Amino acid sequence: MNTKVKNNKILKFCIFSIVFLIALLFINVDEAYAVEETDSKGITWNYTVNSGKATNVYATSPTTINASYLTDGTTLVVPDTLGG
Repeated sequence: MNTKVKNNKILKFCIFSIVFLIALLFINVDEAYAVEETDSKGITWNYTVNSGKATNVYATSPTTINASYLTDGTTLVVPDTLGG
């Protein structure tokens, strides 16, 4: 095999390897994680973030919930944004 063909194959392999490694850097691996935060009204919210979405949202404190979170006196309104 001549040197030019051999060098061309090595170059192609190197370029492919570099592109593959760069692509691995941009793969977004979302893992679920738990969050607990207290908002400006004093309610502690607990939720799970999975693939960028909050699930299993619930409030744990205080024992008295601020009326601004209640729609009909019994239904808790979850804020549109939690944790930014």
